[in-house]
Amino acid sequence: MNKIRNEEVLRKFGLRIKQLRQERGMSQDDLAIACDVEKTQIYRIEGGKINTTISTLHALAEAFELSLEQLLHDV
Repeated sequence: MNKIRNEEVLRKFGLRIKQLRQERGMSQDDLAIACDVEKTQIYRIEGGKINTTISTLHALAEAFELSLEQLLHDV
């Protein structure tokens, strides 16, 4: 049976979000505002603590001006 929560994928995705945010000179507050989510959610995503929703993935992609495919690249 496959695990629903893959810790390695969550960790890699979190690092990807943090890298993209820092490359764009954004704070966690900036990204949270751009995505219309709480700052704690960004913190938890970057830390690989939560399995985020499709809606949040879409908002992150828009905030970074990327497609979903580009956002998930190398995750």
